Amino acid sequence: MEFIIKSIVKKVDRYFLIKPIDLFLTHFCNSSQYITKGFIRMDVLGDNFVFFPFLLKYKELYPNAFWIVNRSIYILYKLLNIKCISIHLWKFRWNPIYRFQILRKLLFMEFDFLINIVPHRAQLEGDEILKLLRAKEKICYGNDFILWRNQNNKICSTVISYDYNYQERKLSYIHIFKHERNFFEKLTGIRLAINVREFYINSLNKLKEILPLINISKGKKYIVIITDAGSPFRKYKTENWQVVLNNLPKNLKIIQLGLNKFPLQHPNLIDLTGKTSLEEAMSIVINASLVIGNETGLTHLAYLSGIPTVCILGGGHFGRFLPWPEFEDVVKCVYKPMDCFQCGWKCKYVNLQKGEVPPCILQIPPESILEAVEELNEEYKIFV
Repeated sequence: MEFIIKSIVKKVDRYFLIKPIDLFLTHFCNSSQYITKGFIRMDVLGDNFVFFPFLLKYKELYPNAFWIVNRSIYILYKLLNIKCISIHLWKFRWNPIYRFQILRKLLFMEFDFLINIVPHRAQLEGDEILKLLRAKEKICYGNDFILWRNQNNKICSTVISYDYNYQERKLSYIHIFKHERNFFEKLTGIRLAINVREFYINSLNKLKEILPLINISKGKKYIVIITDAGSPFRKYKTENWQVVLNNLPKNLKIIQLGLNKFPLQHPNLIDLTGKTSLEEAMSIVINASLVIGNETGLTHLAYLSGIPTVCILGGGHFGRFLPWPEFEDVVKCVYKPMDCFQCGWKCKYVNLQKGEVPPCILQIPPESILEAVEELNEEYKIFV
């Protein structure tokens, strides 16, 4: 009943408050600021670490471009001194006053080119903004398989597509890096001749240079565990984490990161859940000797920076981020193989909307994580 009431309230809000605001502002706000290029990036942190080397190249090519970004990723753009406005997605969708304030700012701008630079376009607010703002040309990406039936392509004058080969057409979707690269090359006309591993490590070294070096990161060896995740159903359960910690060296300094409290015990555990800014958390991860984490943004940051990493991986988007052949020696993916992989997190076994953990994560034994840690230790001498 509560869910039904909330749904009704949201629909009333959307059609009787939000829509009139959009119509009013688009008709009565006149543009007064001309901008050559604008980019819209409304996705989340993990996607943006994969996007980061491309972001550096876009910044180099279009230093005066204006970016409209999700508030959760704003810090990356701020650190790079990129001109941008950040948007709180939930407020933009459901808070009429906030939406009015944001759109009033944006509708004073007019663009030559306005580009929704997210390949998968799952955050539909990006498409809404692309539709509402004034631009001579509107560009989007057309066919990441996650949303391959996207009906919003008609709002764009140019749709950039990926040319799937025969094998790729058999898959639910392919690795997001291929889409990011394809988008960049077709948009700019520049062919990238790169070593993928160096492309990421060199780019994220630049991020490392501008992050604050906090006390815990200065010259002392430690590992990081990331017990949180962007979605509750991706969290590995507490008792399994505790088994992992029970089998790690007692003299090993372990930093626990995340937004939410997650009680664990270890003689040298430093619990920083809910106590760090995003910059501080990134700095801690990028200076670690080893990272063990759920599949979430900071875990992706770790292995892309060359940090030995163990990722507790579910099957919902299997292959979209991980496993990633170019990084297979530095990131060990631990998962429970099932025939329903690549379900797009539409689990047939549990209700993910209630935060229930799917069997592809729930049934991963902690011993598999410890084996992956030992493999990385043999290769990188982490505990020496």
